[in-house]
Amino acid sequence: MKSILKYCFVAFIFMSQITAFADTKPRKINATKSGKGVDGYDQVDQKWTGEDSGDLTCKNAGNLTCEWLSINTGAGSWNVNEAFDQIMMGSANSGEIVHNGVTIAFTVIERLPDNQGTIEFIIYE
Repeated sequence: MKSILKYCFVAFIFMSQITAFADTKPRKINATKSGKGVDGYDQVDQKWTGEDSGDLTCKNAGNLTCEWLSINTGAGSWNVNEAFDQIMMGSANSGEIVHNGVTIAFTVIERLPDNQGTIEFIIYE
């Protein structure tokens, strides 16, 4: 009986944390793309690294789209993947994007061939 209660308690704590983060918007995202194939990526990992920050890592050839699920900036949905691609196609290593009145600062940490690399995004509201 104790092990069942312990399991239920652990499950409750885990689900509470997931629920808490479900409504949280990231303020900072580090996005990394490497090894993309014709149809996308094999591994797409989205993880929280802090209370309001996260990493989006997409790597190796596959069929998955590289995107952070459900980013609502308060002024509508924002697509990290599209912003990443536009920045990497350009030459700026830092700057700002304004999306529906919300400022998103970016810094290119690393540039790789084929518009891949690492970008840090900071969302200001």
